[in-house]
Amino acid sequence: MDMEVSMNMSNTNGDTKVVQTELNPAEYARFRRLAQEEGKSLKEALREAATEYIDAHDAPDPSDPLFAVADEMAALNEGRRGEPLAPDELDDALYERPHGDDDE
Repeated sequence: MDMEVSMNMSNTNGDTKVVQTELNPAEYARFRRLAQEEGKSLKEALREAATEYIDAHDAPDPSDPLFAVADEMAALNEGRRGEPLAPDELDDALYERPHGDDDE
């Protein structure tokens, strides 16, 4: 017979989502024992397990425009012999402003 375990996952604005799963008796006993050994409730241990799973399996979206910045920086740094662009030079290049043309 499987045991049902549920978990509330909270985010910063107070909304919660309930996540449920089923564990067989042996899995449940092992999970409960490990949580108790670490001084954690089942809820805390499940939240930690979910977070670790997400961190291990979630990958950035390669189509995110943010990643184009890395290519731009590499192109801008080419030929500078390891000397990085100054922050204002990088901003000017990325936002297509002539160097020294600040909005201030």
